Amino acid sequence: MGDSPRLDFLLERLSVLTVLDWLILQVPFAAVFEGEPLVLRCRGWYDKVVYKLYYYHDGQPVRYFHSSANYTVPQARASDSGPYQCSGTMRIPVESTPMFSAKVAVTVQELFQTPVLRVTGQTEARGAALGGVMLRCETLLHPQKRDTPLQFAFYKYSRSVRRFDWGAEYTVPEPEVGELESYWCEAATATRSVRKRSPWLQLSGRGSPLDLASTTAPVPQAAALAPGSKPLSFRKPPVSRSVPSVTSVPNTTSAGLQFPAGRAPTTGPPACAPLTPLEQTDAALKPDVDLLLREMQLLKGLLSQVVLELKEPQAFPEHRETLETSSSHFAVSRGTPETTTVES
Repeated sequence: MGDSPRLDFLLERLSVLTVLDWLILQVPFAAVFEGEPLVLRCRGWYDKVVYKLYYYHDGQPVRYFHSSANYTVPQARASDSGPYQCSGTMRIPVESTPMFSAKVAVTVQELFQTPVLRVTGQTEARGAALGGVMLRCETLLHPQKRDTPLQFAFYKYSRSVRRFDWGAEYTVPEPEVGELESYWCEAATATRSVRKRSPWLQLSGRGSPLDLASTTAPVPQAAALAPGSKPLSFRKPPVSRSVPSVTSVPNTTSAGLQFPAGRAPTTGPPACAPLTPLEQTDAALKPDVDLLLREMQLLKGLLSQVVLELKEPQAFPEHRETLETSSSHFAVSRGTPETTTVES
């Protein structure tokens, strides 16, 4: 009975020791914003030195130290948010196996939102200078960092049209108004520790306070014409009158075709059209074909007489001289068809 309080105390002390962590990861208590340093510290039990120290981010090792040291991110970014953890060994009294701390979530606050480039209005012409369009690079600081000064720069494509300055507005010259969609801006802190660029300028459609189409090329309306002025008239192209137009086709037969009064369908030769290359070739070859046919007919007659003479040479003694003369005429060039006639 007397030993029961002592035993209860020892059990309570043992339970406390089992739940204590040998390694504790300390993170900043106050909020950390973009561009500010993020410092992490891995502490051992009773501030003992931690050897073979590893720091982890999202389960991946990011830094190694031989002994106790802090892990510092000089300029934190939103990508540095997430769970952190550390591991190492301690000599109690000899070096222990690697031990791990509990995971601690770290959130890096956004200093200001991504800027947006907007059209705010038009500027009036002053003297010889032409008017233009006013652009504004808009963003919003975190409520706890409202006093943070920001600078702004403006770009056209990849070319800087105004370097970083404290002003958040820029005037586009009148000749470049038609190229507003090629502009974008950038917001940054004075030390450039945090820089964010806007998307390309997105122009709103018609009906917006600034109608870019009307500023560059105004379209006249019919109601705006003066009483004495005449509206523009458009003349239709002339219609060819070589073929009468059909006013109505009540039936599918040709008898149902009707023509306008005072006009009658004319039947005349079709309009002359230029010869196609194929037709030109046929016209060029026609004389040669005619000559060839005539020569073939002459040859046929000569061959028939030769056959008869060979069969009955005594019956045609008077044709021997004629055949020789005809053969000499047949040898004449094809270009002179008038010399190919046979004398009977």
